[in-house]
Amino acid sequence: MFRFVFLAMIFARTSGQDFGLLQQPLNGDLIVWDTQQDDGDLSEPEQRSQSGTSSFSPDFVFDTTQTDPYFLDWSYHKYDSMTKFLRKTTSTFPNLTALYSIGKSVQGRELWVMVVSTSPYEHMIGKPDIKYVSNMHGNEAISRELMLHLIHYLVTNYNKDHYVKWLLDNTRIHIMPSMNPDGFEISKEGVCEGGQGRYNARGFDLNRNFPDYFKQNNRKTQPETEAVKEWLAKIQFVLSGNLHGGALVASYPFDNTPNALYPIPSH
Repeated sequence: MFRFVFLAMIFARTSGQDFGLLQQPLNGDLIVWDTQQDDGDLSEPEQRSQSGTSSFSPDFVFDTTQTDPYFLDWSYHKYDSMTKFLRKTTSTFPNLTALYSIGKSVQGRELWVMVVSTSPYEHMIGKPDIKYVSNMHGNEAISRELMLHLIHYLVTNYNKDHYVKWLLDNTRIHIMPSMNPDGFEISKEGVCEGGQGRYNARGFDLNRNFPDYFKQNNRKTQPETEAVKEWLAKIQFVLSGNLHGGALVASYPFDNTPNALYPIPSH
């Protein structure tokens, strides 16, 4: 499923294309997780520069001395559990991953993004950046878990699957497992109807908090939305996917009309 839905999308968009445009670096330094910290505490991330021309060797060896095996169980993961997994991933695979935050939620939770690539800390000419955003509605949890397992699949199969190796050698994949961590925390497993956890901590629907192409959106901008907007302004993503749950629907940017009864947000 991963290969067909996620990896095929990336391959189809990047294979054989000319990405000669210079990818602009972030303005200033990017807050990323220090891979040397492995004590399990949520301490302040250190600053690490995105600039530089040095390359990272993809030839890593799995650290068998670690007390906790690197795995991801098939269950829902709350914020602390998700954070622990992401930190474990970047400390176990430092040459393939970089963990950074684009901001905080209303309740102060980090909006984590993990880059999976053989060049996780640098933008490179001809190497496109793509992104996946999930769990925008906090109670739509499947997308969150899919992204965590996609991260796990990519890093553990780099030296096993030539297709995965090609992707990580030729693209930079930015994955945000949860855009609405506050909503997820109050969602209830097994409750598939209703709005509990759907909205952010202030009761805003983040999927309807972005600018609309045809109509003015007068809803107050939320910190999660503002963080994503600033993120998109800093990195020139060439391919994006926003994953939801609950229905079989595929929406494209600007696919609504000026007279649409239910306008679809441009995000």
